[in-house]
Amino acid sequence: MRSSTPKGGSKLAQQEEQEQATEIVIDGPNIAMSHSVNKWPGSARGIEYSIRYYQKLGWKVRAIVPRHFLAKKSHRGVDDPELLGKLQDEGVVFTVPSQDHDDNYWIAYAFQSGAYVVTNDRMKDHAEKHAEGQDVFFQWRQKRVISYAFIDDTFLPNPDFKLPSAPKLPAKKTLTMPEPELKVKAGEKKPPAKSEAARSSRKGKGTTQKSPAKSGAVKTPRKRKPQKGGGGSAQGGKPAQGDLEQKVKSTISSRLSSGPLHLQTLSQQLMKAIKNKDGKNYTSIKAMMRDLKMPRSRPFYYQLEKLMGDEIEIIYKNNSPQSVKLKPMVKSTGESTKRMTIPFFKQALGENNTAVLNGAIEDFPVPIEKAFAMLCDLEFPVNVAEVGNRFKGKTGVRISKLFNKMDKLAFFLTIRPECGCAEVYAEDMNFHCRAAAKSQSQEDKGDGQKSMTKPLVRMWNALKGFFAR
Repeated sequence: MRSSTPKGGSKLAQQEEQEQATEIVIDGPNIAMSHSVNKWPGSARGIEYSIRYYQKLGWKVRAIVPRHFLAKKSHRGVDDPELLGKLQDEGVVFTVPSQDHDDNYWIAYAFQSGAYVVTNDRMKDHAEKHAEGQDVFFQWRQKRVISYAFIDDTFLPNPDFKLPSAPKLPAKKTLTMPEPELKVKAGEKKPPAKSEAARSSRKGKGTTQKSPAKSGAVKTPRKRKPQKGGGGSAQGGKPAQGDLEQKVKSTISSRLSSGPLHLQTLSQQLMKAIKNKDGKNYTSIKAMMRDLKMPRSRPFYYQLEKLMGDEIEIIYKNNSPQSVKLKPMVKSTGESTKRMTIPFFKQALGENNTAVLNGAIEDFPVPIEKAFAMLCDLEFPVNVAEVGNRFKGKTGVRISKLFNKMDKLAFFLTIRPECGCAEVYAEDMNFHCRAAAKSQSQEDKGDGQKSMTKPLVRMWNALKGFFAR
């Protein structure tokens, strides 16, 4: 059985005396359920209480929670996801994939960083699977794991655990820039130098001034040239918001063109597509949404709705947002409608949306409008490859761009009354037409005509025999 915790426990035990822990990791779900007295939803405030306790002692704190803890309507989440969103923006709450076991993440991080851990979880199952044996794991647990209790809203860590004083974090270095000097033109007097006090009072400037060159001219700092093109800004080469927004929107529409997607699947595909396409270094979907001016503390489905507007629809399951799809186009009375996009047409096909697919032909994508008459005039049976060649000859595009399966084209021709076939179906690389079954009234009418015809036929045969004599 593979270990759920990384190797290196014995190494950590050997170096404990020499290396002081620099941070504290908090088991977020364990804290949340403890403060809520083991009732769902968990307490987001309990997580904050534990964070603030160790921050006041001077420690760097990281609380780890599943991603769905930040969702507004999450099943088995916390009572105040917005509070966790604020703590995430503050840099003290971190999320891990909801489908994974969050314990595996904070245990692995604690082993790698040497951090102290705050949890009441005894982690016996992890000890059994640990690569270096239970003894190593239990030694680590005894020296690094801090148990705790809540008395109302008071967070109380184990008084028997001897937590050392928080290490002093290195102060942030501030860069100083020399004071810019003016170039003196010929014939002009050099402006008087500023006093030492005036120079030192300017924040971020140096206290010394370069001496002028022998020629009497003083070099000025080069001005930074603006970057060419609209793809970046002056701050760190971030993409311009307009360009990024257009790329993200088009990527979302493209991914949803074949049907609804789970929210997590869409976020993963979006990250992969933007990174592969433009070489961005986004490490999370929230970082991307920050550049799009979306509220980072809100869940992904909320950001999608703000970004895409009426183009998408969030699908809920058990009162929780699960997936997303493109919205059908609605044509209002007396108003012209935008022509249907190919992705939307394909989505309607995938959903067998007859209401959309029975709309006016001029509202369909241009290739459908161009080839519609040809498709409806097909003489069955007809070879699938021949239909594809005719379609490309009429439109200049491959038929697979609109219909990714033969059954989709057969369904479209079946529901269109202009095509006049009760059922089009694909079989043996050919399209066939199955006529509608006759109604009972039609069958009765046919039988009546047959019953009236038989006596006349007998009479005519008798007359032919009489005159033949």
